[in-house]
Amino acid sequence: MTATNNLPTTQLADSVVVNHQGNTRKMLITTLGELLGNGGSGTNSPLAAEVQERMAADDAIRADLGNGRVWHTSNSDITSQTPPDGTDQISVANTAGVVTWRRLSSPPGTVLPDIHAQTQDGTWWQRAEDTPALKARLTAETEARNRQMQAGSIIKLTDIAGTANAISASSGISDLDFPVIGAYTAAIKPVADADGEILLDVDGIGGRRVVDMDGAALPAGYWRAERVYFLRYTGTVAAGEWRVIAGGFTASDLQVAIRSLTRIQSEPPLVPVVTTDEGKVAVWLKDGDLDAKGMARHLRQEAVKDIVSRVPHGAVVPLITAGDRVVSWLDAKGRFRAFGLPAPVDDTGLPSTVVPVASDGRTLHRMRRKLSLARAGVAGTKLRIAMTGDSWSEMTNIPSMLADLISVKTSSATGSFIQANNGSLWAGGSLTASAGWTRQDASTNSDWPYGTGPDGQNYHTTGDGETITITPLDAVSARIYTRKWGASWTYSVNGGAPVSVTEADADGELTATEIVGLSTGFNSLTITKTGGDGRLVFCGVMNVRHTPIEIAKLGNGGLTGYRMRDYAPLVGDVWADIDPDLVIINLGTNDYRNAYSTVATYIEGLTAFITMIRAWVPDVGILIVVPPQSDGAAVTPLSAYRDAAYRLAIENGCEFLNLLDSWGPYGGGLWADALHLNEAGSLAYADQIYSHFIGV
Repeated sequence: MTATNNLPTTQLADSVVVNHQGNTRKMLITTLGELLGNGGSGTNSPLAAEVQERMAADDAIRADLGNGRVWHTSNSDITSQTPPDGTDQISVANTAGVVTWRRLSSPPGTVLPDIHAQTQDGTWWQRAEDTPALKARLTAETEARNRQMQAGSIIKLTDIAGTANAISASSGISDLDFPVIGAYTAAIKPVADADGEILLDVDGIGGRRVVDMDGAALPAGYWRAERVYFLRYTGTVAAGEWRVIAGGFTASDLQVAIRSLTRIQSEPPLVPVVTTDEGKVAVWLKDGDLDAKGMARHLRQEAVKDIVSRVPHGAVVPLITAGDRVVSWLDAKGRFRAFGLPAPVDDTGLPSTVVPVASDGRTLHRMRRKLSLARAGVAGTKLRIAMTGDSWSEMTNIPSMLADLISVKTSSATGSFIQANNGSLWAGGSLTASAGWTRQDASTNSDWPYGTGPDGQNYHTTGDGETITITPLDAVSARIYTRKWGASWTYSVNGGAPVSVTEADADGELTATEIVGLSTGFNSLTITKTGGDGRLVFCGVMNVRHTPIEIAKLGNGGLTGYRMRDYAPLVGDVWADIDPDLVIINLGTNDYRNAYSTVATYIEGLTAFITMIRAWVPDVGILIVVPPQSDGAAVTPLSAYRDAAYRLAIENGCEFLNLLDSWGPYGGGLWADALHLNEAGSLAYADQIYSHFIGV
């Protein structure tokens, strides 16, 4: 064997080593001759044909490069360069990466600076590949857009400018993403009244007409300053229009409007049939079938009676049978009956023994996931449990006892949130407001012209120099909640240099001012109104503690369902910022003692809160707690509130804890007074919540 591929095919060698198609191999002379053809010089051999084909392809590539179709440069600024004639593609390669530009046959309809460029010869080019920096930016914008979609696909237009009839605004989304903005709802608040044709330019695409839902001109007097309008873009980037799908809302209507739009976008299409004066759909068509919220109690009873009347002798309607024996049934009045249960004592048809002590906690998925991470010591875990309702959630004894119990049995837990209230602060803290502040409290107030905090409490003032001082502020970071009414103010920590905050708008929207870098331990916080034409509205401070589990105390002493229904629809934004994993609602101790908070209004209050929190924190777990029997003078038996709360929990997928039946009559050394628990009672209460829903 001779190690060469240049040796003539003679009888001096019986084989050669060749390199064929990138592979080195030993080959017999006879085989090589067959590949090369006659004497190795034929042009009809397989190898010769392959070589000729590859040479032709190489010639074509060289011709393309020679003709300038692909031009290489290291200068990223192609606008300052002139490529060779006939260039179809520019390849820019440098330390920033590789970017490819492709020739456009005509100028783009809308020039987008991120992807369009014009070289010195007047040719337009479009970017085909992005640098790593641009890819990272687009990835961040995509994530931001996804967060907007998860929050209800509503984009607030900002940087409102221009004239009354020619408005410019920004969506906060890259121009590259504009064509998909039709998938979103854009919210705008004009700065001036306008009649006639209105043009809106978002992100510099050019003025597009603003029309009604059907594409017609807006009626005179419809487009007004400081009102909120919700728009959808239809058409293409080059030619389209903004259609108003809802609008004319005042600032106080904004939160309700956003929740309604969010539900419309997230639910399957429904056809309204009956609508109340408040705009709620009571009866609708779903997939062609008639559907409704439900029937009132008297209507359900009449329906059952009608069924009973159709049964022979009108005696009973069997429900559950065992062999030939009927175990449970509806009696002639439509009431539930069963062996082993006492007869109904009122017209509800639900004996007290049917209401369980506790539900099984199956809906608390989000809390359990966080709890597992906290138990495993996973860094960055933050499980937040919020307690709201009446004084049982405002006073510190029950929330702090629950925090202590969780710390002992599960993982470290501490209290968080400082309410707009000068009493019942965590760890003996204090909140001192100067004389010029006015305090609003949901336990006695039903009118909220300036909005309120998550517990229906706020302080507000128009006086410059008025202060609120909080001690201690034990947190690693904190968020000061205020509502924007055109005020300027400052905050300082531990007497340090004041930090200025200006709330230019006066729309009542939530502002969450974050303080970072706090040291765990004693800190003091001072808030001072310094100027502005408006009002400073203080709604509380969210403490972020060093522990993996936090208990946010958000109750309001004296609260009833009657009052909760007034403020609950207004506070979804602050609850969304708190973002609890579990909400525990304590309510009922004040309701059964007051004629104005009937069972119906009690349920209305709970329903308003559940609707609000589910709209803003969809996967939150909700636990409704019926308190034990206290020593108040009953106007309505507490058992009636218990039964109604249980039905509400079942209908809305909430958890339920029935302390009325599990504790029995008032007494037993668990009470500090006629209405509030002592330390032993608080421990018993916390243990019931922990054993049924947290420690399982």
